[in-house]
Amino acid sequence: MVFTLHSSLWWFAALSAILGVLRCTIHSYYCLVFCERYGPRFPTAFTLFMVVCAVVFLLTGFLTGLVKNYTGSDNMVLYLLTVMCGCCSVSWLIEIVHARTTNKSVHK
Repeated sequence: MVFTLHSSLWWFAALSAILGVLRCTIHSYYCLVFCERYGPRFPTAFTLFMVVCAVVFLLTGFLTGLVKNYTGSDNMVLYLLTVMCGCCSVSWLIEIVHARTTNKSVHK
């Protein structure tokens, strides 16, 4: 959302660098989590994960392209992506609350 508030190149560069470092941190742990969770089935699980990610990214790219062409606004695309991230956050929160109220582990 900060991208829509400032149009300076320095803001864009600084935020892109921060988001890039955070994204690299998250992606470096994917392999460890999958390896610990699935052990000998790691290649199959990680391949399925990567295929699902590719499909989601393709659909997201298509949807953002439609929004950009329809509205002609980069801000609307950022708002759409923010709403999509919010939906993911809410679903994770619901999963965590449900798991804690039913005394089930989120990561079995």
